[in-house]
Amino acid sequence: AFAFGSAGVFVNGSAGLLVALSAPIHSWAPLLILGPAVTVMAIYRGYTSERREHQRSDFLYETASSLQRLAEAGDSLGHLLVRVRSLLGADAVVLLVVGGVGADDELLITAGADGLINSGRIPSDGHRVLLAVDSLPPGALLVDRKSGRSSPALLWHGAEQAIVVPLEAERGLRGALIATMLRGSVRRLDAGDTRLMGALASHIVSYVETSKLGRQLEHQAYHDGLTKLANRVLLGRRVTEALSAHERHDAAVALLFVDLDDFKLVNDAFGHAVGDRLLQVVADRLLAVVPDTSVVARLGGDEFAVLLGDGRQADRVATSILDALSAPVALNNTSLVVHASVGIAFAVDGDDSESLLRHADLAMYRAKEQGKRRFDIYDETLQE
Repeated sequence: AFAFGSAGVFVNGSAGLLVALSAPIHSWAPLLILGPAVTVMAIYRGYTSERREHQRSDFLYETASSLQRLAEAGDSLGHLLVRVRSLLGADAVVLLVVGGVGADDELLITAGADGLINSGRIPSDGHRVLLAVDSLPPGALLVDRKSGRSSPALLWHGAEQAIVVPLEAERGLRGALIATMLRGSVRRLDAGDTRLMGALASHIVSYVETSKLGRQLEHQAYHDGLTKLANRVLLGRRVTEALSAHERHDAAVALLFVDLDDFKLVNDAFGHAVGDRLLQVVADRLLAVVPDTSVVARLGGDEFAVLLGDGRQADRVATSILDALSAPVALNNTSLVVHASVGIAFAVDGDDSESLLRHADLAMYRAKEQGKRRFDIYDETLQE
């Protein structure tokens, strides 16, 4: 760099002297300095461009190595984004990660000005970005507000320019990596920055898929956040598997739909915090009385389901559930008693997960109509 600078000074100094000596005679003399100056500027730009490419390559190598050593996500990924922001000269770098299902399986990490790192759940505008990203072709995309050709949703927080990279995995979109430039930024993002972001995104996808973060997101995608039970998605998968076993081996499969009676009164009288704690107690009691091979799920609100691989136990399990739930629950110095209605549906040929759940639901409603605190079994007289 010193030699390059010295050469530039020599060339421009010599040309300047020629201009000074020849100016009284030749009107074209200023061109003598213009040519060398342009040459020096072109050489300097080439030098800085090549230097930036080396910096990008070194950074990607270090990133690939460091991600392999990370045991946790959070701050480690946050500090990585800080380095990316510094390398690009961007105003912010944002990582959005989702598990692919549900509303709880998500993470937002932002590296902003002064190296500040923020993390949390993805806000509504972040979900709009993900919807727009989901329609993009694979690979990194450089978007610019001036071009008018990009979706406004891709320009995070009113950015003037952005690089957006979908985080694509085998199971579909897992999020997006975004670098933004605000209006008035001195530097502009370029094709080299776009290539860097694309390569970095592939490393992050691999890390998310294999790391603790990936396992956490996987768990959140298929489990209820409040009770930690299986959610509707996981229940659907397990029912489908059980139905396949039913068709192959004529296994007796039963699904129990459990709905708490008058649960709204608890929320209205004691508040949602007490209601949530009561749902957790219900979950614990369900797990305590069903066979170990069962799948217990929370469908939402005060609705639960129990999948039995051995449907011959359905009546006994339903009775145990009703007895267990009727025991008083001490919460906030108050003794609460909760009851439930249970519907039972037995798998028959041609059932799928949705139809079996729907049949159990219909049986549950008939149990409520007959006075609640009981179970009923689906039959063909229950028309939908």
